[in-house]
This record gives sequence, structure tokens and C-alpha cells, in this order.
Amino acid sequence: MVSAPDAAVVQSPAEKLIHLDHEIRRLEYELLVARRRKRWGNVLVVTGPLLLVGLWIASGFSQFDIRSANSQISTVVGLAGLVMVAKACHLKFRPGGPATHNGQEFWGDRKLEAELDLELTLLRDKRKLSVSEGELTLKQRRLAYKAEAFSDVDRFRAENKRYRRIQNALQGVLIIGSLATTAIAGISLISPLAKWGTMATSFLVGIASGFIAAFKYRERGAYLQQTADAIESEWEALDLGVGRYKHYGPDDESQEKALGDFAEEVYRLKTEQKKREQNLDQPPSDERSGPAAGS
Repeated sequence: MVSAPDAAVVQSPAEKLIHLDHEIRRLEYELLVARRRKRWGNVLVVTGPLLLVGLWIASGFSQFDIRSANSQISTVVGLAGLVMVAKACHLKFRPGGPATHNGQEFWGDRKLEAELDLELTLLRDKRKLSVSEGELTLKQRRLAYKAEAFSDVDRFRAENKRYRRIQNALQGVLIIGSLATTAIAGISLISPLAKWGTMATSFLVGIASGFIAAFKYRERGAYLQQTADAIESEWEALDLGVGRYKHYGPDDESQEKALGDFAEEVYRLKTEQKKREQNLDQPPSDERSGPAAGS
């Protein structure tokens, strides 16, 4: 009577692989959060003090009067700078991934980026060892790869949404900043202090334009969406038996061949996506010299 629960606890090789994939995706998310918090900490630790220093320099050229509009704007900017500095201190002194202690998001324990990277590397090595030891048949590995492909679709689309939000935000800064620069430049003829606003908006427009040109968020998002749609199309074609899979019968041998074609096509699509990302990471000079060198 004791053997039944014990037998239920034992996992099959396929279940072990699914469990490893789940743990890998969880650690990938935690590592993404840790790197995102580190990146925002680096940004805020620079922009916060710069904002306060710029406000201090600008205040030296004008007389502070609590009733004036310029002083009220300076107060808001100063508070924003202090909030940035406080947030930067929190991100720098408490780095790591999501909080895991008693559900407390702010003060909970966080694993450092190096710890998460080591755990993720260990799990990936375990997964490779599990597959290489022959615990799974070729069909089981292809079925696991098919299930992993659908999670890749969700991941690609989530990254596409993130890049699209960044692109829209920077594009909004370009549009609003350009109009604000023109409007403030006209006001500077009446109020000499407005020239500092012109300088600030021009600085923001330049930063947004530089980020768009350097990181190419629109192109990255478009490639990710294209790859996700292609993988999803292959998934649906395999399930419905249409397209390249319409000639395969319902027998096990035909279905195994169909899984092989599906795995080959998805592997090609993911490889092309990696090549596109590598091309986007190249400097513009390398992109221009690449075709010339190849010809």
C-alpha cells in the first residue's frame, strides 16, 4: 500500500525535462528582472544628480520667489531629482531579482545577478546532460522542443511589446520635445530664463534621437513579431495537417517525420532571429562595410 504513492512521486524522463524547462524559464525571468533593476539603477544614479546639479546652476541665474512660476517649476524638478536619487540608492543597495521573502516586494530577499546566472547555467547543463544520456527518445525530444517553441512565441511577443513601448515613449519625447523647443524659443524673447528650458528640451530630444538610432527598437520589435508569427503558423499547420504537413498520414511514423520537419523549421527560424539580433548589435560602420567586404 506504500508503493503506490512512492510510484506516483517518481517522474518520467519527459516530466523531468518539463520540470527543468519550467525552472529555466523561471530563472530567466528573475535574471531579466535583476538586469533591468541594475540598468535602471545605473540610469537613475546619473540622471538624478545631473538634474539636481542643473537645477542648482540654473537657480544661480535667477532670484528665488516662491510665488513665481519658475520657482514652482524648480520645486517640482527638485523633488523629481530627489526621488530619482532615492530610487537609485534603493536599486544600488538592494540589487537582484524579484523579492522572495514573505511576499514583500520592497524589502524581501533578492538573489543577486551572479547567483541567478550560475543557477541558470547549472540547470541548462543538467538539461543537456539529461538529453545526452539518452533518457528521452528522439520523438520525446521533438515533442519537448515543440512545447518549448510555443513558450518562445510568448517570449518573443513579450519582448516585442517591451521594445514597442520604448519606441513609442522615445517617439513621443521627440514629438513633444521638438514642439516644446520651438514654443519655448519664442518665449525666450520675453523671458531670458526660458533659454534654459530650450536647452533642456533640446537635450532630451537629442537623447531620444540617439537612443532610437543606436538601439533600433522598432527593427528589433518587428523582427521578434515576425519570428513569433512564423513559429505560430508552423505550430498551427502541424496540428491541422496543412501546408507542408498535409502529406503526412495519421500513423506514428508519419507523425514523427512531421515533428522532425517542424523542429527543423523552428530551429531555422530561431537561428535567423539570432543572426538578425547580431546584425542589429553591430555598429553602423560595420553594417556599411559588411556587404562591401563580402562582395
